[in-house]
Amino acid sequence: MDQLNPNIHIENFDEEYCCSDSESSSFEAELESELSSSESDDEVAYDNDIQYIICTIYDAYKCGAPILWKRIELKGNDPKAKKFIELKIEGIVRTCPNIIYLNFENCVGFSNKALNQLKAYPNLRYLNLCSSGIMGITDRSLIKIADSCQVLQEFHFACAHLISERFISHILNSCPNLRRFSMLGSCQRKNRCDKLVEKLLTVEKYLNIEKHLNVEYLDFGRCVYVAETSICNAIHSCPNLQHLNLSFCGITDVTIKEISRSCLYLKYLNLEGCANITKEAIDQLILLNPNIHVEDFMNSMDMRAELD
Repeated sequence: MDQLNPNIHIENFDEEYCCSDSESSSFEAELESELSSSESDDEVAYDNDIQYIICTIYDAYKCGAPILWKRIELKGNDPKAKKFIELKIEGIVRTCPNIIYLNFENCVGFSNKALNQLKAYPNLRYLNLCSSGIMGITDRSLIKIADSCQVLQEFHFACAHLISERFISHILNSCPNLRRFSMLGSCQRKNRCDKLVEKLLTVEKYLNIEKHLNVEYLDFGRCVYVAETSICNAIHSCPNLQHLNLSFCGITDVTIKEISRSCLYLKYLNLEGCANITKEAIDQLILLNPNIHVEDFMNSMDMRAELD
C-alpha cells in the first residue's frame, strides 16, 4: 500500500489483526461466488456447518465487509454451538445486515442479552429457538423481539419457563403477518394473581372481539400455567387456525366450545393429557367440523379406567 502512495499516514495499523492478501482475496472470491450463486435475492443457507459460519463472519469482520446472507441455520447439538451463540451473535448482527431467516434449533446458551441483539433485524420473518436452552429468557426480551420484528411470519421457541401469558397476547397483536407460533413447554410459573389476570384477559377478549389474525399454527403444548382464558382469547382471534396443540394444558369444555365457534377450518387438535374435557364436548366439535382430527383425547373417566 505504501508503494502506491508514499505520502500517506496510516495510524494504529496492527498487522496481526489485518487480513493477509491471500485471506482477503480468498474472502472476496468466496463472497463473489456466494452472490453469483443466488442472483435473485442474495440468499445463502448453511446447515450444520458452524465452523464455516464462524470463520466467514470473522473474516468479514476483519475486512469490514458485509455478508449478504439472508438465512442462517444452525441445527443439531454441536458442542461449538454454545460458544457461537454466546460470543458470535454480535458478529452476525454487525456483518449480516440482510438476515430474514434465523434457525438456532438445538443451539444452547441463549441469554436475554443475545436475544436483545436480534431486534436489529426489523425484516426478520423466521425465528426458531426451539430447544435452544432459553429457560432464563423473560417476557421483556421476547416483547422487544415482537415490537422490533413485526413482519415475523414464524416464531418458535421452547422451555422458556420464566415467561408469562402476557407475551402471548403481545406477540399475536404485534405481528400481523404471523402464521405459525409455538412455545412448547413454556410458562412454567404459576401466576400469583390468577384471578386478576383472568379478569384482565376477559376484558381484553371483548376489546379485541373484531380482531382476526392470520395465524394457522399454534402450539401451547405443556404450557401448564397458561390460563384457559388466555388460550380462549388466542383461539378467538385466530379463525384461520388449522393446527392446534393444547396437550397437558389445563383446559375444559369451555375451550372446546370456543374452538367450535371460532375455528371452522381446524384440521388437527392435540388434547393429550387434557383430562377435564367431556366426550359430549368433543362429539359436538366433530359434528360441527367433521374434517377435524382429534389426537390423544382421553377424559378423566377413561384415564381412571386405564389405571385400574
